[in-house]
Amino acid sequence: MVASLVSHPGDAILEAKVAPVELPLSDPLARVDGVMNAITIHSDTLQEVTVIGPGAGRLQTGQGLLADLLAIAKTT
Repeated sequence: MVASLVSHPGDAILEAKVAPVELPLSDPLARVDGVMNAITIHSDTLQEVTVIGPGAGRLQTGQGLLADLLAIAKTT
């Protein structure tokens, strides 16, 4: 799964999505597996930067998701 957040010049709207994406094997994100997480930042002022490291794990991720869902439920 690849998440993306795109801003369009001159527009105050951000486009966010998460979707399965086919990546070439040359892409650093294609080599991320197991508990590893990665982010690639594309910018018009910087070169492309990819950071890869271990994630929090399934229990911590589940706890974070539950906390977020409870917070959303309280505000709706």
